[in-house]
Amino acid sequence: PVDAYDLYAVATQECNDEHWVLAVEAHLGSNYVRIGDRRMGHVVLALFCHRRHAAKISSVESSYTPTGVLGVGTNKGAVAISLSFRGARLCFVNAHLAAHQEKILQRNLHLQGISKHLRLGHTALEIPMQFNTIWCGDLNYRIEETRDTVLR
Repeated sequence: PVDAYDLYAVATQECNDEHWVLAVEAHLGSNYVRIGDRRMGHVVLALFCHRRHAAKISSVESSYTPTGVLGVGTNKGAVAISLSFRGARLCFVNAHLAAHQEKILQRNLHLQGISKHLRLGHTALEIPMQFNTIWCGDLNYRIEETRDTVLR
C-alpha cells in the first residue's frame, strides 16, 4: 500500500519526460509531499515524505556532479538530495555510470569522484563520512556469468 512508507526516493536515468515527477506525486496522493527534486540532464531524483513527517525533516539540500564527456557532459554523473530526518542524516544518490564491462575502473573512479564532489552538508567531508547514503541508479556493473551460475 502506498501509505505504508515514510519516504519514497524515485530515480530515473535517460528519461526525457519532464512530467513523470508530477505523475508520481499524483499517484502518491495528498498524504505525501515532495521534499525536493534534482535534475542533471536526463538523470533525475525526486524525494517524497509522508505528510505526518514533514515537520521532522530539515536541512534539505541537493547537488549534482557530471562525469560525462570531458567531465562536464550531463549524460553521466549523479544527482543527490540530503536531509535530516528525526536526527538521522540521510543522502540519496542517483548515479548513471559508464556502460560496458571493460569500463569498471572508470566506474569506480567516477563513484569516488561523485562522493568527493557532491556539495552537500560540510563540503570538506565526502558524502559517506557525514550521511547514511543510499545509492541507486544505472550503475552499469555487470556479472560475467550465466544466469544459472549466478542463481546457484
